[in-house]
Amino acid sequence: MKRIFNEFMSGGPQTKLSIISDISTILGVSVATFVAGPFMSEFTGIEFDITDFLLSITFYFMCLYAAFSILYTNVKSSIKYVQEKQTNYAVFNTLFLFFLVACSFVVFPHIKYYSGNLFNVSYLLPKPAAQAIISADEVTSTLEQEKLRVSARLTFNDNFNVKDYVALLYYKNHRGLFEIKKYGGDYSNDYEITINNNGSLTAPFSFSENNYPKDMYLVVYRESDWSLVDSLGTKPGYPSDLLQIPSSEIDELEAFSVRVPPPEGS
Repeated sequence: MKRIFNEFMSGGPQTKLSIISDISTILGVSVATFVAGPFMSEFTGIEFDITDFLLSITFYFMCLYAAFSILYTNVKSSIKYVQEKQTNYAVFNTLFLFFLVACSFVVFPHIKYYSGNLFNVSYLLPKPAAQAIISADEVTSTLEQEKLRVSARLTFNDNFNVKDYVALLYYKNHRGLFEIKKYGGDYSNDYEITINNNGSLTAPFSFSENNYPKDMYLVVYRESDWSLVDSLGTKPGYPSDLLQIPSSEIDELEAFSVRVPPPEGS
């Protein structure tokens, strides 16, 4: 392993790419897998695009290159500290490496989504919700302890990761526009409703003076549809203040929408 590290850092670009290719093959991501990309379109349902395909390969190799460089630097310095009997620094270095690994698992999906949206690379993004969801059943709203509970059960196509999608509740406000409602308490900042692995979802909502709206919709987006730029203001990062649902903004993202019936007796 030490020899591999040394060859990686001292070698030229071709040597480094060769080492990365070998490691990716060990991890089960062989070059043949990349070459077979055009044939995977039949199974993924994504039309093969050579530009998207090359950009996605470049993205994954860059991530692997960065991860391997950080690992090498950390391990090399830790070995040096151990040899110099600076145990505290070695322990700190090791803990810092574990911290970086944990952060990478959290940050990587967002980097992938951001890169996919920035360069419009279909291979880095899940399919739009409108293509992933077959139907919505058991869509209800009920009154529970002065809260409005909205529930539904979504049926997804096969081979889709439910965790790639989130649901939001839209309601028509006093201005006649559909805005996103925060769930939970009055001071909650949570918009995104988590969808369970079986496709079910439920969340409580508070409305002032029990003034429950008559027009409500559940809209399902990809997590990658969230916009960082829009979220920097007062908006939640998803289309809001819509004249109608479905709308051009929702259709552009190919989101899935379903009407929520008002609670009985409201």
